[in-house]
Amino acid sequence: MAKGPSTLRIVALLCVLVMASACSGEEPPAPRATSIAIDAFLSSESTLEPPPEGTSQVLIDASAHPPQLTVTLWGSTSCPAFPTAIEWANSSTLEITMRAPDGSQGCTADLSPYSHVIVLPEGGDASSVKFARIADERIPVAFQEDQ
Repeated sequence: MAKGPSTLRIVALLCVLVMASACSGEEPPAPRATSIAIDAFLSSESTLEPPPEGTSQVLIDASAHPPQLTVTLWGSTSCPAFPTAIEWANSSTLEITMRAPDGSQGCTADLSPYSHVIVLPEGGDASSVKFARIADERIPVAFQEDQ
């Protein structure tokens, strides 16, 4: 079966379109970060006393199995930052990575304390934690029984 000039033109056009779309310079969307929190809530909707405005608070419940911590930060109620990773920096400090939403939705300009509950990583003793580090902030840790 012989291919006519119109069939070859269509194949050639399809090849050009495929190559043009592959070389368009558009990068695939970056993977979205997901929260590691097992619970999240506005502090006003809980029994937690919010920290002073603009400061952060970390509370550990060492009696939970596995141990958990609650991180409370101030931010927009519609677009709160969320935890994406937690690891031991050393035997007395936890490193918590927070990420702001990607901005695809509109955010309110209010400021409220928002809390995230995170399971402590393995490899350390919850009772020995003294500090949590979030970005450049070194936060003293409180224990639930101290509250």
